[in-house]
Amino acid sequence: MKTYKLLAISTLLALLLVPAAVAQEQAAPERGVVEFGFRGVTGEVYGRTFPASTALPGTSFSPNLSDSPLNVYSDYRNAFYVPKVNVHLDNFLGSNSYLRLQSASNGFAFQDGGSLSRDQSVLVTLGQYGHYKAQFRFDETPHVFSGTTRTLFSGGNGTWNIDPALQSKLFNTLCGGVLTTGGATKVGKCSTSSLSTSALVALNSTNISNAVAGGLVGGVSGVQPFTQEENRKAITGLMSWNLNPNVSLSGLFSREHQVGTRPIGFVMGSSSTGYIAETPESIDYYTNTVKFTSEFGQKHWDASLGYQGSFFQNNIPNMLVMNPFSTVYDAGITASNPNGNTTGMGPATGRMDLYPDNKYQQFVGQGAVDLGKNIHLMVNVTPGWMSQTASFQPLTTNPYLSAQNPPAGYPSFVPASNLGGKVDTLAMNYTGVFKATKSLVFVAKYLYYNYDNQTPDLLMRPTVADTIFLTSGSFHGSTAGCYDPVVGPSSENVINSNYTYYCPGEQTSFTSKLFDVGGTWFFTKKNSVKFGYQRGWMDRTGREVEESIEDSVYGALDMHLRKHLLLRVSGRHQNRLPQGGASAYELDTGNVYARMPDQATRVRNRGDASLQWDATQK
Repeated sequence: MKTYKLLAISTLLALLLVPAAVAQEQAAPERGVVEFGFRGVTGEVYGRTFPASTALPGTSFSPNLSDSPLNVYSDYRNAFYVPKVNVHLDNFLGSNSYLRLQSASNGFAFQDGGSLSRDQSVLVTLGQYGHYKAQFRFDETPHVFSGTTRTLFSGGNGTWNIDPALQSKLFNTLCGGVLTTGGATKVGKCSTSSLSTSALVALNSTNISNAVAGGLVGGVSGVQPFTQEENRKAITGLMSWNLNPNVSLSGLFSREHQVGTRPIGFVMGSSSTGYIAETPESIDYYTNTVKFTSEFGQKHWDASLGYQGSFFQNNIPNMLVMNPFSTVYDAGITASNPNGNTTGMGPATGRMDLYPDNKYQQFVGQGAVDLGKNIHLMVNVTPGWMSQTASFQPLTTNPYLSAQNPPAGYPSFVPASNLGGKVDTLAMNYTGVFKATKSLVFVAKYLYYNYDNQTPDLLMRPTVADTIFLTSGSFHGSTAGCYDPVVGPSSENVINSNYTYYCPGEQTSFTSKLFDVGGTWFFTKKNSVKFGYQRGWMDRTGREVEESIEDSVYGALDMHLRKHLLLRVSGRHQNRLPQGGASAYELDTGNVYARMPDQATRVRNRGDASLQWDATQK
């Protein structure tokens, strides 16, 4: 009877489990997931609810929640949105390929007439396992520096203007305007000598407040709301193809575009007595990257050859900004004083150079080979080329200085239309590993890097504060390497009111080499001692020290005191000495603190000891 009951129960369980097993086998594979919904954002910004219910005191400026740090790197909106998509389709269109679609971050959000979200990432992959893969990726990232900025500037695309009426009123009311005393022209330079310091501060504070509120000049508005933000968009395409188990090819192209503005400090005039304003920096540039790689491999060797290039393009090479506090450049230029600046005025505008267009390209070759069971060799050789030929910006925005020609017998102020920058690089790394015995391994390395700067040396006559050419009166105790080209190099570092100073754009090159040989001895299964020696050479061109050599010895000890307790002790001694007979190099022999840190004599000793306990070991 018991046997019959046992058989009956077993049969019943089998009948119950069969449908479940069949259902499990026939269940459709998971194809992915798509998330969507609606999102609402509410909160307060500086005490104001969303939307803004009150304005800043005395203004109509009412920032809302979307202008707060909530959206510094995001794009939260009250809208329908798709935060996540992950769909995978095998046997795409009846083939052996697969298709995968992924979306991260905000996905697609619409609001206020249907604008796409500015914070999203989309990745589409089409491929066949073990054969090929093609990818397309799109990323967009916002960056709101400040949504509550107010500014007097207007414009964009590299030109920022101030209303001329407001600029003139600020200059004449706040900075004193152009004054004439005893037949000599001078400027108040944002000060009024007849007023006390406290009265002057109060007057300027009132005038600035009136300018901000739009009450300084009738019919001229004050500061306007301005959102300081930039947006980054990047597209990337990648293709990889396995020709056979031993050969593969891959290529990549990416293009990134950044556009917008961000705050930057702008000094017009001398850095110590000039006019300072925070202006928007115009951003509109592209970075293009191209890569190709081929890989080959066998049982005892492998190799890789490739090319990669980076190409930078800036659509706004420089920025022209009006000075809010000055309408003049320099009224002091006369026949007897062609340099002008006797009044200390101006400039009315300023120009800032932005990032120049440039290129960087390199080939990459690397490989490894096993010579028997105990010797392993690796090599990497990477030659590269950099170039920069962006046009020089005008020497000055001051029309009085622009009209000046070089004195007789002197070269032009700007000798070329562009830098003509060219740098060749070469990096080589060689590594050899020799397993002498089961417990003793030696490693030898040789690292080489050459930076060959072939950019021509240019001799220019710079301007100071955009109001005067460089003169002896512009120096602060040193001519900083500038000299009079007619007098000759002997005039370098000599302050003389009769000299016409030009400054050279000298180029520097260097070569660094490092040889390292060391070994590791495992005197027990888990305990080892490491030892080694290094010698490094640094050769320079256009620097104070042409060559320096640094020797190093190092060692380390690892001991497992117990199964869960590790003691590690290491030390290193380094000694760097400039060559050429000098025991130490100092830029200024009277000041040891003025040494160039990468060229001076240096002795360093370092020791480390640590005790590590792994509490997870049984």
